[in-house]
Amino acid sequence: MTSRRREFLKLLGLAALSVQVMPLSGCASGEEPAPADSLAVTSSLNSKLGRWVYHSHVLYVPLQLFREPPPDGATLSTTRTYFHSHRVELTRAQLTAIARGDTVQVADLSEAHTYSIRLG
Repeated sequence: MTSRRREFLKLLGLAALSVQVMPLSGCASGEEPAPADSLAVTSSLNSKLGRWVYHSHVLYVPLQLFREPPPDGATLSTTRTYFHSHRVELTRAQLTAIARGDTVQVADLSEAHTYSIRLG
């Protein structure tokens, strides 16, 4: 019984240490390079898991989408943070509104984060 308890406590300690080290190891925020000719938009800090895991993502929107919005809009992926990313859909109407100077608020498909998208 003592051996099992010791093993459990050891694993619990490693798990706690992992959570503390993740931000230092680069797992907490993706340091992905910005694609050329794109708009970088940082998400809200929300997390469905609670305040202790608040984090953000960066959504890179190619500027070409504003110059020539596709008829079906576009689905883009965010940078990875805490081992995950999100997908964001932008409609043609939203892309057109942003191109004319409006600010568009959009949530990712999981509704975990929001993005306020504006040119300039």
